[in-house]
Amino acid sequence: YVLNPTFSDAMIRKLDKNPKLSRAYDGTTYLPGIVGLNNIKANDYCNVVLQAPATILLCHANKGTCLYEALTSLSHVGPLRNYFLKEDNYKHIKRPPGDISFLLVQRFGELIRKLWNPCNFKAHVSPHEMLQAVVLCSKKKFQITVQGDPIDFLSWFLNAMHSALNGTKKLSSSIINKTFRGKMLVYSRKFPNAELSDAEKAKLSLEEEYQEQVADMPWLYLTCDLPPPPLYPDESRENIIPQ
Repeated sequence: YVLNPTFSDAMIRKLDKNPKLSRAYDGTTYLPGIVGLNNIKANDYCNVVLQAPATILLCHANKGTCLYEALTSLSHVGPLRNYFLKEDNYKHIKRPPGDISFLLVQRFGELIRKLWNPCNFKAHVSPHEMLQAVVLCSKKKFQITVQGDPIDFLSWFLNAMHSALNGTKKLSSSIINKTFRGKMLVYSRKFPNAELSDAEKAKLSLEEEYQEQVADMPWLYLTCDLPPPPLYPDESRENIIPQ
């Protein structure tokens, strides 16, 4: 069960309601889902995407500790987690001969089940197999031994998983689209040259080229710019001196 944990529908429904701590075989207590991922060398930028959703945006400012949080982030997204806790949901998906992308799906499912296993051997999990699949499927764009950007990894990972699950542009084509896909209306307008006279501007504004355009833009995630650190913290570096 430690190597290949399985979950029934009843167990999955209780995951978010069970505050009871589990005890690992080494005596350590832990809460299923809230366990560590080993940092093999420089894979912390990947781990961060897989485990803790609230930390994804914070990772961009500190690449050195982000791979761990990236992997654990996705493991706490309810619909995605519940889908991969049951291997029957995806094991029958067919891919073209010679295609290796489905390895990413298999390894991610295994990692999710280990993270939420209430009978772990220890209170931390090794993501080695998952990371090997990332290196292979990304053609070494993301590696274990070289630091990377968690935002770049998140973008690649979601799209690679969607493709490996035979996803299309349809909203219901994969669990990735069902969980993350959103839409944004983008309004744009072309303005006449500022050097033209008011009469010429008014004439051009009636043409279709200068009318307001609306585009429906799909997205899988939205980023947020973090404010810059204060320039003048106090001596203890705790309080911000107003600028």
